[in-house]
Amino acid sequence: MLVGQKVGVECGHYKSWGRVVEVASSGVKVQLESGGLLQFDNNGKGYYTTTTYDCPGPWFLSHQRDVD
Repeated sequence: MLVGQKVGVECGHYKSWGRVVEVASSGVKVQLESGGLLQFDNNGKGYYTTTTYDCPGPWFLSHQRDVD
């Protein structure tokens, strides 16, 4: 993954788009279009760091797009 890359995320019936804002050896941080910030580990499993939704479990990276 690259900083600036557009990615899809989902948790249960919640789906959103965001952009990778930080890449580290432990995973990535994704800034959502809605303003939330998610931290993902290297397995693509993530949690909110700035706010919460009524989500039944962890968030997952669902798909990626080229930087646009």
